[in-house]
Order: sequence, then C-alpha cells, then structure tokens
Amino acid sequence: MLIKMKNLTDGDISSVVEYVTINGCEAKLFKNEDNAAISVLGRGREQKLNLSELSKLPGVDKIYTKDYFLTSVNYKKTKSVFKVGDVTFGDGSLVVMAGPCAIESYEQTDAIGKALSSMGIKVMRGGAFKPRTSAYSFQGLGVDGLKIGREVADKYGMLFVTELTDSRYLSDFIEYVDIIQVGARNSQNFELLKDLGTCGKPILLKQGMSDNLDTWLSAAEYIYSRGNDRIILCERGISGADNKYYRNVMDINALLAMKQLTHLPLCMDPSHGSGRRDFIEPLSCMGVIANVDALLIEVHNCPECALCDGAQSLHLEEFQHLLNSLSIYQNARQKVRY
Repeated sequence: MLIKMKNLTDGDISSVVEYVTINGCEAKLFKNEDNAAISVLGRGREQKLNLSELSKLPGVDKIYTKDYFLTSVNYKKTKSVFKVGDVTFGDGSLVVMAGPCAIESYEQTDAIGKALSSMGIKVMRGGAFKPRTSAYSFQGLGVDGLKIGREVADKYGMLFVTELTDSRYLSDFIEYVDIIQVGARNSQNFELLKDLGTCGKPILLKQGMSDNLDTWLSAAEYIYSRGNDRIILCERGISGADNKYYRNVMDINALLAMKQLTHLPLCMDPSHGSGRRDFIEPLSCMGVIANVDALLIEVHNCPECALCDGAQSLHLEEFQHLLNSLSIYQNARQKVRY
C-alpha cells in the first residue's frame, strides 16, 4: 500500500506514520520538492488497515493499493540523477556499459577489460550466473565469476554490473558487484525484487519478455517502495519476434513512452534486443536519438569462441567503430525535441 499526501506538512506526515506503525506495519517516507508519499509494508498486516479511517487522516490525498506511483512522473517531475562511483546516470550524458555475455575465465575477462578501459569505458558487464533455456548450456562460473569480474574491474578502474538470479547469492553480490542486474526472466520475481529494495546497491532492471510498460514500472515499484530509489530501467526487447531473422522486438516506442511515464534513467540493450551482431550499432544509434541514458552492449575478444551468445557480441574493433558512431548521434540528439 502507498499513501500519497496532499502536501509536505511534517505534522500530517507524522500522524500518518504513527497510525501505520501503531497498527503493526512499517512506514517508509518518500519526499521530494513535488510530493510526499508513505509506503506501508506489513507482510499482509497492511491489508487489515481501515482504509476509511486512514483516508480521513489530515493530509491524506490518495491511497494506492495496486499499480505504481513512486516510479512515475506523478511522484517526481524532474529526472532522477544519481552517481555510482564516479559514473552519473540520468544527467543527460550517455553511459556505455560493455563486456562479455559470460565471464569464462580470468584471462578472457582481463583481455576484454583492458581493451574496454583503453576505449574509455567506465562500466564493465559480465555474467557470472547465466539463466539459460537449455539445462545443458553453460550456466556461468557463479561466485568465482563474481570474483573475477571484481578483480578485473578494479584493475582497470571500472564499475562491475552483473545479473543476480537468486537471493541466496545476494550477500556475494553486495560484496563484489557495483550495480546489480535483474534479467528479463526475473523481472516478475517479486520476492527477489523486495530483497533488492533493501540491499543498498543500484539496480539495473530489465523489461520482462512479456512485460508491458505498466507491469515493468510496477516491478520497479517493488524495489523503490522498499527504499531503493537508484534504479535504471533497461529495454532489452520483448518476445514475439520472427526468430528466423532476429531474437526479440526492440521497441523504440517503449523508450520514448517511458521518457514521459517515469523519472528513472533508461537503458537500452541492443544485443539481446536483436540477437544479431550486425544490428547492434544501428540500434544503439537509434537509442541515442531516443535519448536513452545508457547502453548495455555485449563485447567479446573472440565472439566465435564465446560460451554464451557469441552471435550477438561485438568484436573489439566493431565496438570501437560503434563508439565513434555514437559520438555523432550524441551531437545530433541535442537538436531533437522530446
């Protein structure tokens, strides 16, 4: 449950918080220059609150028992901007996050990390846990992969982003990872999202394979309502594509619409969005024109030998060409009206 206040008056807010806590629930206050709101968490106890009484308390404007509010522009009209290390998301600049689909060995990750660092990349991606359709496909190196990613990222002065698939490993991710990714398969894993709301780490939340924009923002609300407002939303294509020619539907319309629906930073993953190496650069340029805040791109020093998704990973020289192209489109997007 979420309670939207009519104003920012401290006395009204305190009375609502007191009512909530007296009734055995936890209250979390969210406040900015536009709005104040209180999320009510009670492991089911919040369902027993008397909504009629609650709605009559001074300052209460609206009570949300479904959908989302905190992640929308109705709560915060200005764009959310936050730093992770020395990298800023949401300030109008473009953050390019790149690296292998899967961390396969220290040598492979080190070679890629060294090359990416020389190109100016500040955030390295690399999968340690790989949810795969086939039970017999490479599943990742697990915690050993996390350790490799952390070591290489530190060696070359980069942040490390990777996907968490199970809350059992959350403590390891808190130790080794800078940005925790939630993959498409887990975007509706609500218990995991709740845990990420209190983990203290920024979250890269991918759109689920069958998510529409409302269910995607509702998933982000699970994280935000628990107190974690450092969320990057990542469009990675939705299912329904003609798999003979490309992997997913890369929805540019969704990016443009989300810019009007949410204050959170937006990322685009053209690698999963297309499944094709030759589509990544043009899609990335489209994303820049659509005013995304970040790109997530798979890069490998030998894609033909990759243990995971080599067909959608750029060679290092192709990635350098992409970066050169992006600089042109970054200048062009300053002239586009949104």
